[in-house]
Amino acid sequence: MAENITVADIFKNLLNSSKKLLISMTHFSELGGKRDGVLATSGLEDEQFNKAIEELKQFNLIQTGKLLIEGREQSFVVGEGDRLRQVPQVQEAVYKDILKIEPIKSKFRKNEN
Repeated sequence: MAENITVADIFKNLLNSSKKLLISMTHFSELGGKRDGVLATSGLEDEQFNKAIEELKQFNLIQTGKLLIEGREQSFVVGEGDRLRQVPQVQEAVYKDILKIEPIKSKFRKNEN
């Protein structure tokens, strides 16, 4: 039987810099942010930031990619690119399980009704 590992379980074992980065990334929409913006928001030094990025990627908590714009529709394309974002559902888990607050309703998210 596979064990369910939550974001909160992983969070407990992250480096402090990775914890700080994961929390700071909740300020970005599901489309993520460019590296410079994410770095500035995190308050980390370059070396700490790079280590944190690698650790969060290793645990599949963040993705890299690019922004695709078709008309007025914008979407995040996973893969090589200049943007970083939390994996879907990670942001909500950080709010609920780590920060213990109600998730902020994003204007960028599509209705899930």
